[in-house]
Amino acid sequence: MDAPAFKARYPGLRVYTPRGGRAKVEKRIATDGAYEHFPGDDAVRVYTVPGTGEREGAMLIRGHDGVSVILNDVVMNMDRKRDVLGFLFTTLMGSAPGPRVSRLAKLALVKDRLKLKEELQRLAALPDLARLIVSHEKVVTGRTEASQALQQAAAFL
Repeated sequence: MDAPAFKARYPGLRVYTPRGGRAKVEKRIATDGAYEHFPGDDAVRVYTVPGTGEREGAMLIRGHDGVSVILNDVVMNMDRKRDVLGFLFTTLMGSAPGPRVSRLAKLALVKDRLKLKEELQRLAALPDLARLIVSHEKVVTGRTEASQALQQAAAFL
């Protein structure tokens, strides 16, 4: 949704997408490849999250203080909202309180609950985990806290 605006602002930007969503993304913006074409290295790795029908990705960034796990829509970490639209999204759609795999994600993204659960648990067990960053609201910092957040999200499967 936001990629065309970023590409206009940063013309040298390269766009990668999960293979399962590439055709849909390319209706809005040209891509440079699927996640498996991303030129990762020891510091940055992008991959398709198992159990999502090749439609959701993750990024692992290794820094001096550990690994940051970055997820998009498969895990939410939001507080419940009180406004009408926020209430519908966070309460009725099961997107909050987080961290969790929402009802909407289960319907739209999750194709194999066991594989996704295993992946979230694998990420939670990373010995150098430093933080969990999700697209929807709160970042979780600290090895123990990020691990617990990923375990909690896995429990929703």
